[in-house]
Amino acid sequence: MEYPQQLNQIIHELQASGNNYSQIVVALAVKFGYALPVAHRIVEAVLNHRGNNGHVYYRLRENDQPYPDIHVGSNNQIRLGDHDVTVVFEQLAPRLVLLDNFMTESECDAICELAMPLMRQARVIAKISGEGKLLPDVRDANSACLSEDLHPLIGAVERRIAALTGWESERGDILQIQRYAKGGKYIPHYDFFNEKSDRGAEFPASPGQRLATLIVYLRSPESGGATYLTNLGMRIAPRRGAALFFSYPGADERTGTLHGGESVGDGEKWILTKWFRERCRPAAERKSGSAGVENSRVEAFD
Repeated sequence: MEYPQQLNQIIHELQASGNNYSQIVVALAVKFGYALPVAHRIVEAVLNHRGNNGHVYYRLRENDQPYPDIHVGSNNQIRLGDHDVTVVFEQLAPRLVLLDNFMTESECDAICELAMPLMRQARVIAKISGEGKLLPDVRDANSACLSEDLHPLIGAVERRIAALTGWESERGDILQIQRYAKGGKYIPHYDFFNEKSDRGAEFPASPGQRLATLIVYLRSPESGGATYLTNLGMRIAPRRGAALFFSYPGADERTGTLHGGESVGDGEKWILTKWFRERCRPAAERKSGSAGVENSRVEAFD
């Protein structure tokens, strides 16, 4: 992403006049109309990465460490083995890619059938305490974890995700399936772990911090159930077989990845979620059910 070169001088002048980092970000958003996450990336580029010639890069990992991403070709088609996926939309800051036809209807149905007998009420991890809690006012859904040893289809989906993102399946959480019945919702939250919580250091200790999320829509409700990215003003209706990818390599609220699932009207919404990690999971956590339904998303509040 390229930004106007004159912003370099403007940002340095704002800093010289006593404005702090956040004030400069807000000034760019108000005066030039940038979304706050994009304004943050521009200020980051100008103040902390001199010599980038007016370009914003969405890679924010320290020491240029790799992280999962989707490389979009010129024709918006991605070939994954014998399966073609269509890129509907992509954004650089924050990094977001919407795909069609990531899974077939028969694959979606089969995954739902595998998950049904394993479903339990979904928990959330509180921001401060780090404890898993049943909070239906926050997250009203059922969930189940499906590992590769449960069925060959799970392994096939994991391999497709790895081919799409360049990230091996072991460097991520076990696939989690979520079922939202009528009225089911998930209020806005971040997926990365809050390292300042009482137990925050424990979660990333072995496989590390979460870096990105892939959501695949397995069943679409008749109404409601959209995924909305609060800071971006973006609402994505669930379409069967479609997938939404977004990354947050900085594990920071300024990534602009605050998101939620709006209340389901009629019907049910089923989704598959893959969370990507810095390192591989321990071998003991790769068996079916070992991660448990408590391996849920992380709240932006307590």
